[in-house]
Amino acid sequence: MLTRCNHTALNYNIRPLLRSSLIVGLISLSLFTSGCLYRIDVQQGNIVSADALAKLKQGMTPEQVRYILGTPLLVDVFHEQRWDYYYSLKPGQGELEEKKVQLYFDNERLSRIAADKSIEVPKLSPLERPNAPSRPPLL
Repeated sequence: MLTRCNHTALNYNIRPLLRSSLIVGLISLSLFTSGCLYRIDVQQGNIVSADALAKLKQGMTPEQVRYILGTPLLVDVFHEQRWDYYYSLKPGQGELEEKKVQLYFDNERLSRIAADKSIEVPKLSPLERPNAPSRPPLL
């Protein structure tokens, strides 16, 4: 005689496990699809402020410029007289923000600045030279 196997006990033991795994899966899926995970802000390059650019004077040496703005991100081998400062900020939940500033040198002296429209480039004023000491009077 064949006896029927009672599966009801097995069904009651598995149901809580299936229910809890389904709940955990739905919560995980909703977290990943909703975008409520924290994303860090990513900054790269040199931060070049308007105040720093205002300190630059026409005729400054590369060492003086490096002291004010820091080391350029890129010094091109083919354009050694041009320094490129690049800055980007990618907020975790926002759009990419980029800023580019180029400095041009003639005969190892700063000659001009070019930048993106988002950066106000001050007009370069000539570098002030200290007055030569006057000659002592002849006796």
